[in-house]
Amino acid sequence: MTRLANGLALCALSVWLSGCTSFRDVTFANYQEFAGPSGEYYDTPLASGQIIMTGSKAPTDILLGVMPREFSPYIHLGIVVIDEGEPYVYDETGDPSLNLDPEVPPTSTIEGHVRRVPLERFVERYFYAEIFEPSGADRAKVAEFARHHLAAKTPFDPYFDYNDDSAFFCAEFVARAIEYGGGKRVSIAPNRPNLSVSVVMDWLGVPEETIATSSLVDHGNPVMRMSNYSDSEIFALNAFKQEIHRRFTADQTIGNLFRWDGMRPQMRINGQRLLDKSLAKAKDLPPDRRLIEAEIRAIADRLYGEFSG
Repeated sequence: MTRLANGLALCALSVWLSGCTSFRDVTFANYQEFAGPSGEYYDTPLASGQIIMTGSKAPTDILLGVMPREFSPYIHLGIVVIDEGEPYVYDETGDPSLNLDPEVPPTSTIEGHVRRVPLERFVERYFYAEIFEPSGADRAKVAEFARHHLAAKTPFDPYFDYNDDSAFFCAEFVARAIEYGGGKRVSIAPNRPNLSVSVVMDWLGVPEETIATSSLVDHGNPVMRMSNYSDSEIFALNAFKQEIHRRFTADQTIGNLFRWDGMRPQMRINGQRLLDKSLAKAKDLPPDRRLIEAEIRAIADRLYGEFSG
């Protein structure tokens, strides 16, 4: 019994020392570290004040992705904070309440506030997540900002008004944290010149400009990537969204790509077909970003005709 007890103790010690073996090797099929250990969470590069950015294939996220003038594959942002030895994501989000009036825009019914979600659970909601160092900011101050606004239950801003400091939307929450940490004030970028986009923005009561999310992080200093999909599938999803963005010119309408199911958009069959073919093709391709972008563009050309824009 003594040997058995000793063996179990050694096994438990081994698991404790390995710390996040489950987190790294079991939770996510695709887990990659691009930086050395931070000293905050076992032997991983995770640290409080880092920025997490996600990619998604949800119709709402694809719709939001075609609106900015400059393409970005990321749709939602948050702040990584290590609390009591465990990694969490602090983010600003809102959910629409029941609305039976089709004349009332969904923005008027959205409510929410800063929340704290375990990192693993947060990532599992998306196609993939990537973590970066904040651009020019003190990580500790960024984390301090996040904790303060969680305690204050700072509300979600459904109208995406960057000039309203009483409420934040997700990118603004991160941008304000970086500013608090000593980083530069984020730049505001206009949406693309498209009448259909303008009509939707006007109906939602949202300004026709957005935060340039690419300016919030140091893309040359990535921390890690987490997903249950392969790199090839991630690159294919991004290539699909980039191709949709490229082809969504000023003469296109949102109705060409999306239909409304109640208050939520759904992709029409033409866009869904390209998405399905893109992800299927990725399973046969190596994780070469440029190769995959060329393959997805070729699929789009076959489906919809060549496009030089």
